Amino acid sequence: ISASVQPLPDTDSTQHALSAFASLFIAIMIMIPFAFVGAAFVSPLVAERESGAKQLQRVAGASGTVYWLASWSWDLLTYLLVVGCTLAAFLAVKREEFTGSREATLATTTVLLLFGWAALPLASCASFLFRSPSRALIGMTTFHLLSGFGLLVGDFILASVAGAASGTNARLRPLYNLFPAYALGKALLDLATRDLLSTFGVAARSSLFDWETLGRPMALLFGEGVAFAALALLLEALGEALPWLAGCRPSLPGRLP
Repeated sequence: ISASVQPLPDTDSTQHALSAFASLFIAIMIMIPFAFVGAAFVSPLVAERESGAKQLQRVAGASGTVYWLASWSWDLLTYLLVVGCTLAAFLAVKREEFTGSREATLATTTVLLLFGWAALPLASCASFLFRSPSRALIGMTTFHLLSGFGLLVGDFILASVAGAASGTNARLRPLYNLFPAYALGKALLDLATRDLLSTFGVAARSSLFDWETLGRPMALLFGEGVAFAALALLLEALGEALPWLAGCRPSLPGRLP
């Protein structure tokens, strides 16, 4: 006696529901590679300072403001390549929640660009804390992983738990938004959640750019970028009076004094 089983193919609604749940996983897991992307910009800054290259540029006549503007301009061009590859990957695998419409594509692009806007000057501020490029990379990668992936997962779990933990998490959420990695993850998660709700017949009534949708994280990322850039310029200015803070002088023997 032999038997064979041929399951019926999944219906369109079932396939769409599975795809929507997969988008939630993608929105959370994308924080891991972007943690490395956000941290990668700190290593060259520390290396330039410790090798004396930054001091040479300052001696040649470049002011602190010009130095940082040039650094951010180059890093932004590099980051644009990362954003382009990310969007191309979304288009290649047909992730409708991120690139399925003109509005979704524009929202995803804006969020990714604003993360770079905030992460680049944050890396500049963090560069003052390190003397080793490798330690700077490890430290910033850990920071972005914990403040992005870690907080996002923790927030998702605590929000699903009834009781005092959920209320405490809701009160702490404004503090979470101060971290660029969390704001990026929250925006992508909201995009995925919106697509998931549409699977179950809950139509979205507002634009993606409304304050309660993606407007809040976008505004926070923009504000954080301005604040971190101002802080980096302030640290540079203070470093002219406190050289140990700016770290312009190399720490390796045999280099420029």
